Amino acid sequence: MDPFLDSPYFFSGISISVNETAFHGFPKGYSLGKDDLITVDIACLYKGEVYIDRAWTFGTECLSSKKHILLETAWGAALRGIRAVKPYGNINDITEDVSGYVKSCGFSLVKEAQGHGIGVFLHEKPYIDFSGQASGNNSSVLYPGQVITIEPVVAFGNGKIKINHDTGEAVTVRSEPTAHFEYMVFIEEEGITIPGIDVFL
Repeated sequence: MDPFLDSPYFFSGISISVNETAFHGFPKGYSLGKDDLITVDIACLYKGEVYIDRAWTFGTECLSSKKHILLETAWGAALRGIRAVKPYGNINDITEDVSGYVKSCGFSLVKEAQGHGIGVFLHEKPYIDFSGQASGNNSSVLYPGQVITIEPVVAFGNGKIKINHDTGEAVTVRSEPTAHFEYMVFIEEEGITIPGIDVFL
């Protein structure tokens, strides 16, 4: 069993997180307002063989300038993470590029939100700590044939979260908004491929 899917909280292939919910949010009858951020995270088993995992954050029609900048920073962080992925490269290169960019924009990273390998299981090694704060092996080398996810979660404030033990949702301690984009990256001898995107970098 995949330890992530074996969690009692994981009962849907689609996670919908609004504003201060960093990840693993679920619909609760909330009506979106004019200044809301909503993240849709989709995971599914493709042809019964391998997993696919993607996420996007969207803003509603009258998004405030601060939330718009947060959204742009999250997108930029994902791009920088992808550009740092190289065959035989080091995970530290990804961490340094992403964390440096996010800090320079005045935001924080949620350290518990890590990238990961993906394939037969939804969550596999290596794990990627974008913040550089969580324990783990960020010195791992990336090899051709691996597939990883790039998904830094960017937040206002210090990026600290708390887990709702009734629902499993991760919510920022100070109820500050978050945003993130997630892409799968195939590592090949010649470089990288991002499924579903013809021209990306």
